[in-house]
Amino acid sequence: MHNQFLLIFVIIFNLSMYSQVVIKDEIILYETENPDAETLTMPFYGKVSGGVNWGAIWWGWLKQVKIEAGGQVVIKSCPVTCAACYVTASWAINNLPLGTPVTVTVYSHCINGQLVEAETRLVNTGMNEYNIEYYNPNQLQWYIATSIKFIPTTPTFCGEVPECEYSSLPNFFFNEIESNTYTLPGTQTIVETCTTDIAGGQAGGMKMTPWHVPEGYIWNVNPCANPENGDIKFPFEFIGGGNTSVVPYVYLVGLCDNNSSHQVIKSSDNMMEQMENGEIESEDYCNLLHDICAHYGSDPNNPGYIPLIKFVLEDVVLSHERMHFERYEREFQGLLPQLQATVSGLNMSCQQFNEYPSEEEAINVVKGWLKNIFESFGSQVEAELNIYGRDNIEEEILTSRAQWDLIIAYYNRLTEYLGLNYCPQIDACDNLTRAF
Repeated sequence: MHNQFLLIFVIIFNLSMYSQVVIKDEIILYETENPDAETLTMPFYGKVSGGVNWGAIWWGWLKQVKIEAGGQVVIKSCPVTCAACYVTASWAINNLPLGTPVTVTVYSHCINGQLVEAETRLVNTGMNEYNIEYYNPNQLQWYIATSIKFIPTTPTFCGEVPECEYSSLPNFFFNEIESNTYTLPGTQTIVETCTTDIAGGQAGGMKMTPWHVPEGYIWNVNPCANPENGDIKFPFEFIGGGNTSVVPYVYLVGLCDNNSSHQVIKSSDNMMEQMENGEIESEDYCNLLHDICAHYGSDPNNPGYIPLIKFVLEDVVLSHERMHFERYEREFQGLLPQLQATVSGLNMSCQQFNEYPSEEEAINVVKGWLKNIFESFGSQVEAELNIYGRDNIEEEILTSRAQWDLIIAYYNRLTEYLGLNYCPQIDACDNLTRAF
């Protein structure tokens, strides 16, 4: 009984303990010193199931059937040991890898309140289907203890990885930081918005930062198994800033006061305050009017550019830069299905996943993949904007109605205060007043 038998489809063993036993699909049967347990191995990934002889348990002719496989145990018996009662017949153990031992132990009676194992045998009943029979010494007959069937299934998990409950991707959002400099968290890398060399200085800038996890956010990656094929997928979430399950992109909008000696005016109210308290001197009133009008439609990169003399309108400049971002975001949203498809297709086979020393190391690798995907997508958006033409975008924004509305409000307020004829003719103001 110490031998291990490999039973294959076409081989039939006639042993004293087994009657016409045929085991298919390369199931391995082990025998030990204890003849009372049957141990087989899974011929493929799948589940093992069956139905016990509940009638025998009901009448007390069978006390317990125990099935063990892959660390899982199913016991069919009465709540009170050695008692007779009704039990449900069916049982199953799922998600068993190829080669997993499956052991069935049968207890036919009790002595002094202790279960006694029965002599058992395995009888083939079909393709990967068997009966475990036990010998009743009182009746001198063999009876069915349980049927057993091996069923192939698609892997639904890898190790302790749970099955995926959803396939939706997180949303994407943009986090604005109003500043002309920004240090990437945890690094010495400084991102600057104001780097363009423009005659008279750059008034403002908009800059997308390299993709990163913003300070105060937690990035969770939760591996799960695709129920369709068992591959490991990596749904993720970013938690922080009042948002959940979103991918953060950070952009800067800033006034380039470090590139310019221009006097900053924050709003039309602030303009009037500076005039009243003398911060804007009366001799500069016409320069102020000129600079208000020069904010409209004048592109520093194109011929006909009218440089500012002394004053910069902060709310106009920041509005201009936010329009650049809005143009970026429209392009981003148009290309978003490509990004979502790329992220959705990110997976590993169970074998690949298990090659990493730990789940944490696998997750860190996946985070690196995702970071590269997010960064590359940002470059793709920039490339599409370049195809459209940066000069075209700049002209659209400079001559937009939204910009005009802001600038004309300054113009009207100042000319009402000074009078229309206070300053000599200014060409830039002709362009502004005739635009709409």
